[in-house]
Amino acid sequence: MTWQDEFIKVCLKKVPAGAYRIRTEAELREHMEILIQERRAAGAGEEQLRREVLARMGDPARLQKAYQAEGLRRKALEPRYTAECWLTSVVWMELCWFVLYLLLAAVGFGNDSGAFPLYAHPGRTLFVGAVSAVLPTLVSGWYLSGALRFHIHPKRMVCAGLGLIWLVICLEQLGLGTLAYGIPLWRLGELFARLSGGSDPTFPWFTPLYAGLLLVWCLLVGIGLPHLRRIWEARCAGEESEKT
Repeated sequence: MTWQDEFIKVCLKKVPAGAYRIRTEAELREHMEILIQERRAAGAGEEQLRREVLARMGDPARLQKAYQAEGLRRKALEPRYTAECWLTSVVWMELCWFVLYLLLAAVGFGNDSGAFPLYAHPGRTLFVGAVSAVLPTLVSGWYLSGALRFHIHPKRMVCAGLGLIWLVICLEQLGLGTLAYGIPLWRLGELFARLSGGSDPTFPWFTPLYAGLLLVWCLLVGIGLPHLRRIWEARCAGEESEKT
């Protein structure tokens, strides 16, 4: 590998694959070749030529950050990438639910058994419902705020992704209720009454009020987390610059 290839590799190390990376690599090579020809015409030796060209090109670490940011910004504008991020956030939510339910069961929470049965205990039911809503959406929202941070409208995209999660949660819980009790989805009043009647073994906390509050929570997380991530990244960047 030549020194030109090494320099370009460092500059584009974190740039997503695609048309922007290919075009940027070609532009870097062309620019470096012009500088090489200029220095050779001026009579510079190979080592002097290498040092002068690299000095003219600039700090590869700074260029890497600039190219990475532009590459991610362009990628974030692709509808396919946005859809992939939304679907990945749903997967994160499901994984969080799985781990959370295992932990709650290990502690002793259960529908009508265990150390902390939910049946006839509205306080416990409310606690489990709140935890099941808050933690998974926070994890998914934090992922989205990072994956879509270079989008021109990050808050809108994160809110849209969490809105999709809200829809998945509602459809999942209503769908399981429909399968369990044979009540079709268009009879929502009857289905909600059966789910939230206190004896449902899957989601006894699921009520219209819960669904509405969950949607509000998703919107608040979608608005707040991108702002918090910017603050966190700015602080990390400041600490890194102080070290260097």
